Amino acid sequence: EMATGIPSRPNEGLNNFHPEHPGTPDGWPIASQTDRDGNGVKDYRIGIVGDYVWGDLYSDNPDVNFMRHRYGHADYYQGDIESFETINSWLDGEVPASNSRPEKVYEEPPNIIIAHLSGLDSVGHRYGVKDSPEYEEKLRWLDENFAVIFEKVPDSWTVVVTSDHGLTDNGQH
Repeated sequence: EMATGIPSRPNEGLNNFHPEHPGTPDGWPIASQTDRDGNGVKDYRIGIVGDYVWGDLYSDNPDVNFMRHRYGHADYYQGDIESFETINSWLDGEVPASNSRPEKVYEEPPNIIIAHLSGLDSVGHRYGVKDSPEYEEKLRWLDENFAVIFEKVPDSWTVVVTSDHGLTDNGQH
């Protein structure tokens, strides 16, 4: 809800793995169409990496470059590794071919990036968070990779970090 501005109906949070976009306006489709100075060039290029949920929400919008980098609940590392590779490429000015929309060629990197990294959530559910070396290792890995990313983020950008939920000591919501 924070990322899309689309409120969930009661109990939808329990069934959110393949949501349908309700068709109401939200920030990312609006931003992807914005041309404030009327020069014919859209102001914002949206790039999303990570979870299939985002692809389900924006699969019908070719102006949103969605890169799917998650392979199920046992994917503790590979999806996050690929996500950071894509984000680094975008921030370096490169535009890798879209893995979710191979027919679409994006000519410029995004200037708005949404990264849905699921590895920490998966590790926390699997191993718990209290006294968990696996959880601590994943946190350290994320910190190191975010440090690289944050060095590349332009000064004019705003970075917002959120999560979908907290965890109890034993890894429950």
